[in-house]
Amino acid sequence: MNKKSQLIAIIKNYRMLIAAQKDISANVYSFCSNIEVGMNFIQEYCSSAFSSPEKKSPRQKRIPSQASFSELVNTFREHKKMTNVELYKKANVSKQVYSNIISGKVFPKRETVIAIAFALGLTFEETEKLLASAGHSFIPDDTFSRIVKECILLEKSIEETNAQLDKAGLSLLGNIVK
Repeated sequence: MNKKSQLIAIIKNYRMLIAAQKDISANVYSFCSNIEVGMNFIQEYCSSAFSSPEKKSPRQKRIPSQASFSELVNTFREHKKMTNVELYKKANVSKQVYSNIISGKVFPKRETVIAIAFALGLTFEETEKLLASAGHSFIPDDTFSRIVKECILLEKSIEETNAQLDKAGLSLLGNIVK
């Protein structure tokens, strides 16, 4: 087995592990998402480094899951007739964090994705879709997930949801403390 085949086999093994992450806690899940980004980079680097010059494929500018997250946010935002400024302010997310997420420079944390969903007034199903596009999900038997789900279904505001999360000693939605 040559080096390229070995590296690709390692990457495939990591991807299989990442696929099993639905049953893990939120912190481990976020960690695995970061590993997947690294694995995608390694696979892209190996493909271009080990291929012959005439067979090189063009390098991708963005990770597909990040692109679909940005596209999904923009679709929801345009449907709600909101500007980017209105969205990040309503989501309690700083301009810099929002810009980095939408441009694909960073992957959003689960709390940030949910804050954006609240700002957009998304249903529970739409929020699940947005979370999935960012590599996150609601976790069964997780207090944070249970509180957020209840608040979405009861159409509570981001402020009311943060009050409940704070009362339970959990991470708040957004990254700006008010």
